[in-house]
Amino acid sequence: MKSKTPYPRKKSSHVSSNRSKKEVFLKRFLEEYYDLYTFKSKPINEDFLRIVAQRLKEYADLKESYRLDEFYHSIGMGANDFYRFVEKYEFMKHARDYAKAKIAARREIGALKNKLNAAMVMKYQPLFDDEVKKLEEWRAQLREKEKGDTKIEVIIPPVKVS
Repeated sequence: MKSKTPYPRKKSSHVSSNRSKKEVFLKRFLEEYYDLYTFKSKPINEDFLRIVAQRLKEYADLKESYRLDEFYHSIGMGANDFYRFVEKYEFMKHARDYAKAKIAARREIGALKNKLNAAMVMKYQPLFDDEVKKLEEWRAQLREKEKGDTKIEVIIPPVKVS
């Protein structure tokens, strides 16, 4: 008797032993992170991290986005886990770099237009903008060089004692 559907039946991929199930599980979930909402470790895979990277890009495009930690805390991820994934996965690094550049530009423009406190923005701008970081390092080197080169000489005129 023939099947009524034109498609062949899918074979069952039943795993017969617990060990095999564990191996399959470990292959699917390569990473884990500590979820700040449930306070438990959560197994994740690369597909999950690709979704995180896409959401990070979307977050960076929002006009109200000023900090990276707001993003990863909003998804229940801590800084250690987030930056571990940034170091390990190239696509996460690219997403982080994109977000930093977008946020840096938004912060600087906000300061220029007096929408944000310029002193506060410039204090933390090196965290977001590599060019500003290089400039601040150069200024620090100049300050150090000036400290070492200047000698203060105090001349006290002689005092007459009568």
